[in-house]
Amino acid sequence: MTFAQVARLDFGMLRFLTLPGRKPDVTAEGVSLHFIGALQFVDTLRDLLPMNGFSDPPAITIDEQGISSGFSLAIPSIGVGVFSLQNLVLSASLSVPFVGKPAGLRFALSERHHPFLVTVTLFGGGGFLALTVRANGMEEVEASSKSGGPSRAGGSLADAKQNDAQSGIEATTVMFATVQAGINFVMHSAGILDSYNVISYDKFLLDEEMTKMALRVRQGVPVDEDTLAYETILDVDHGEQYLTEDHTFEFMRSSLHVSKYFQKSGYASWEQDGRQTAQGNALEALEQRLAAYQETPLTEAQGALIAPYLTY
Repeated sequence: MTFAQVARLDFGMLRFLTLPGRKPDVTAEGVSLHFIGALQFVDTLRDLLPMNGFSDPPAITIDEQGISSGFSLAIPSIGVGVFSLQNLVLSASLSVPFVGKPAGLRFALSERHHPFLVTVTLFGGGGFLALTVRANGMEEVEASSKSGGPSRAGGSLADAKQNDAQSGIEATTVMFATVQAGINFVMHSAGILDSYNVISYDKFLLDEEMTKMALRVRQGVPVDEDTLAYETILDVDHGEQYLTEDHTFEFMRSSLHVSKYFQKSGYASWEQDGRQTAQGNALEALEQRLAAYQETPLTEAQGALIAPYLTY
């Protein structure tokens, strides 16, 4: 019996005996499980490693319900120079029901709750892989890989040729994905237009604002007594408001992101202030920033620290 061209179950003999008033009697001889195709290396490891290397030795159980077999093989830790590999476990479980669902095989390279660990100098990571196949084909693939090393990617990139709606949408989409992924180092974080060919100073300021918003979203909202404000809710009657409550004054500046450039006032106030736009506010702030700019040169130590990240 072959499973998705990765495993084969061989039978020398399989005999069923049924007598009136008794449970069926099942006996088998010459039953063996072999890995083939992409998983043939498991058989090679099984032959090379001593039997006492099995944390769960190979076993086959046969009863009136079906045949089940499985094993768990812990690979010894490997260390070569700055590289080390630990917690690598190969396991497989096979079930051949005599009735019901098709026969199935699950093969795993470590497990979600006990992943393998890889370390290279100061950086580490790990993961697991699990495959479930039936006699009629692949059923499930589950995998995870995590790295503990620093990452560099993303930025507020845009193909737009000027600071407009397109540039805002493109930059926000890329930067939000970057922030949510937990990227450690973002070089092109603001001001990019025309796929790196143009730098926009006013977009630079708006990208700063957008990045602060993305970071605030990633921060999330903790659920505790302060954020639930249960006592305050009980104190405020139906039809009243929370603006004058002590809780509001305590948390309103830290809980909300207050934009420097976006228009948040009512229509009448906005019209009275000259119908200013976010880009217009950014341009005004840009003039102030350029006028107040003072060059702050990098120290030799700072330059040496960031040089490896700036080298392509």
